[in-house]
Amino acid sequence: MKILFTSHVPNQHIKDRDPLGIMCLSASLKKANHEVRICVPEIREMEQMLEEFPADVIAYSIATGDHAFYTEFNRLVKKRHNTIYSVFGGPHCTFNPDFIIENLDVDAMASGEADLSFVDFIDSLESDNNYHLTPNFHVRRNGEIYRNEVVDLIPDLDDLPFPDRNIIYDYFPKAAANKVKNFMSMRGCPYPCTYCHNHKLNELYKGKGKILRRRSVDNVIKEVLDVAKRYPLELVYFRDDSFNLMSDWIEEFSEKYSKLVKIPFACTSHLNAMTEKTAKALKKAGCLTVEIGVEAGNERVRNEILKRHMKDEVLTEGIKILKSNGIKILAEVILGNPGSTLEDDLETFTLSKNCKVDFV
Repeated sequence: MKILFTSHVPNQHIKDRDPLGIMCLSASLKKANHEVRICVPEIREMEQMLEEFPADVIAYSIATGDHAFYTEFNRLVKKRHNTIYSVFGGPHCTFNPDFIIENLDVDAMASGEADLSFVDFIDSLESDNNYHLTPNFHVRRNGEIYRNEVVDLIPDLDDLPFPDRNIIYDYFPKAAANKVKNFMSMRGCPYPCTYCHNHKLNELYKGKGKILRRRSVDNVIKEVLDVAKRYPLELVYFRDDSFNLMSDWIEEFSEKYSKLVKIPFACTSHLNAMTEKTAKALKKAGCLTVEIGVEAGNERVRNEILKRHMKDEVLTEGIKILKSNGIKILAEVILGNPGSTLEDDLETFTLSKNCKVDFV
């Protein structure tokens, strides 16, 4: 089948990050011999695309905040092309199961990790073989909504193909020319921070496999080298929730990446898991900047409201360790938290200033 994803494209319109979710889905679909393209959500460009690529399915991966725009855009597309089948997925759909009920122009909705289930759904849709019973999917069929449970998490991420960057870079030259490109070495996060989606995702997948899964070091390095061979790449940005987890993996990564890749990188880290040994390994590998969650300078706000479970001394010591190893700090903070005050926010400013973080 022909599947057309619709999304804003980095360095072309709005967002600055590669749409790794769409890239992963596209890779799995192409591996199963389906045709895949992507188009920006503008009606004129969509019409031109459908002339040269008459898609059977239009697919959207949406976050909350984007959902109103994309549902309205889908409504316009379906009005002009009433035979095209619409599938929505992404975090908004995963955490809002009634989305398909509230939007009559949505034919199907994927929840959770859909690399393999989306392929199963498209295969079944093509053969009209009980596609409405595909796991991970909520499907509108003959006036009824069929809801199916999520399947177990994919245990070995090395089994998945690399994200399909061609779907973006071959058609959007500005995105391809960007010298900073995004990668992920793992999926899942064990921390319960209230402002993040992970604690709800962990509830959804309770009893359905190991939450924290990491690709092998060799697999990650192979992908980075493959991208560097084909496209400009001067900074690798690892977008994992907490790249510094699994200290043994970090040690192996440091040894191999420093010898085989030698491209500087930035990453995220949780300071509860930051040690001198890990910081040295990151620096040896070529880490320039670590993105950390300070979130709030006030311990009550940080731990009772945001559930960071991080004391002041852990935070300040973690920053000190990173800076002493020559790694710059990008501190993420949240102002105006529920139940917080202006004085609390000023504490966040003061703590960040006292720790001498490099970016906020």
